[in-house]
Amino acid sequence: MNAFLFYVDDWLSSKHIEMMDAAEERGYLRLLLRCAKEEDCGIPHDAAQLSIMSMLGHQWWKPTADKSRRIGEMTSGDKLLRCFDSRDGRLYNSRLLKEFDNQKRIREERRIAGLKGGRPKAIENQLLSNSLAIENQLGKQNESKEKQAQALSPALPEGKEEETPKSPSPKKRAKVASVPFTLEEASSEMVAYAVEVYRWDLFLIHQEFEKLRRWALRKEVHRPGWQKTWEVWVDKYAKENPQAATQESMYPNTRTSPDGYTEYQSKNGEWKR
Repeated sequence: MNAFLFYVDDWLSSKHIEMMDAAEERGYLRLLLRCAKEEDCGIPHDAAQLSIMSMLGHQWWKPTADKSRRIGEMTSGDKLLRCFDSRDGRLYNSRLLKEFDNQKRIREERRIAGLKGGRPKAIENQLLSNSLAIENQLGKQNESKEKQAQALSPALPEGKEEETPKSPSPKKRAKVASVPFTLEEASSEMVAYAVEVYRWDLFLIHQEFEKLRRWALRKEVHRPGWQKTWEVWVDKYAKENPQAATQESMYPNTRTSPDGYTEYQSKNGEWKR
């Protein structure tokens, strides 16, 4: 592990740590860090090696240097060993081992999701939340424009009724119905393409999707599926606008996924460690 959760309250309230002096507490922390860097999250149960790794040196075999922290004739090494479990010649800290197993499980889930072409659930939720917020904002803007247009439109003469616009022919209705009306109705693969290939943020995705939707409605374009059309649209925009906004505003480190354990490789479309 390159990092692990550090629970401050648990550390300060620990009875074992409370009986350590400053040198022993530092030595205990160093042993935990050594465990975290090992493949099995353990360290050798060897006093000579432990005295070096903890930086206690000869103090490992001596009673606590701070007399106010002494427990009978217990040595500094004995105090630190109380915080570990011994198995097969190795020492393991139960709390750290739990965190180690949890991170290992998360990495495996991310790896499997990458092989299936999926994305972490956190990103899916973020995309949906941002998309709904943008759609709601645009809806309010359109409603405001409609009210302004109604206020500026001239009043009809008395006795003349407003003409009802003719409904499109069945053939045209079939074409219009085939166009995705909102970003939520589009397939997740369409959003994923812009995010994973070009790292677009949701605002840019929504903007270009709206342009595509209007173009399709205006041209009465019929498509059995819109994935390929969207990819061509996105590729063209990215080529013409190389400085387009990306997800750097959402995730500053664009090479690392939000879970912190996996790295995205755009060439083969997988999440890797």
